[in-house]
Amino acid sequence: MLIESHLKANFPNIYRYLLGKKNQLRKRMDSRKHYASGATWYRHLRSGSFRYIRPPKLIVKGIDTRATVGTLGKNTAFNGANSPAIILEYSQIPRREYFLGVLNSALLSYYLRTVCPAKLGGYFRFNANSINEVPIRCVNFSDPADKVRHDQMVQLVEQMLGTKRQLAVAKTDKDKGYYEVRCSDIDSQIDRLVYELYGLTDEEIRIVEGASK
Repeated sequence: MLIESHLKANFPNIYRYLLGKKNQLRKRMDSRKHYASGATWYRHLRSGSFRYIRPPKLIVKGIDTRATVGTLGKNTAFNGANSPAIILEYSQIPRREYFLGVLNSALLSYYLRTVCPAKLGGYFRFNANSINEVPIRCVNFSDPADKVRHDQMVQLVEQMLGTKRQLAVAKTDKDKGYYEVRCSDIDSQIDRLVYELYGLTDEEIRIVEGASK
């Protein structure tokens, strides 16, 4: 935690904003106890570590009907209790897009729904303990076929991210419909590639896709 004098000297705009809210910040409670009434009136509810804030991350939607994984840029905080984050401790390969594609696939969503706590209405709690047990398919970069599949996954995920951005700014129903169909098509290609990566049989694919409907 930054001491108040350091916060004031190095982040004056942030400090002025917090100072204007000082009375409200001092009244915050945790388990019916005031926890920020002293010199650390501007502190977070629970302390965190910059080791988890500084690097880019994958972020998991904590409660949903299927696994949904997105990205967070550098120097971004997150609520780990409700939305677990994944910090990839590697240099360049496998690429982040590879993990993003695998984790958002129908197969990995199917797997996670079998191990994550179920909630009402068909929802599941995608918690850190369950995410830690996900069997990520390793890439053997000395195997040309494996490298090709890795590169295909990266390309598909980049296409998906670009299409999602275009969908977000689409103005007409026609354009929105086009990009939605495009996203669905890329999703299907990613799913098929993941089935190939994990070596699923036709029968196993039918089970996964039947459960996803």
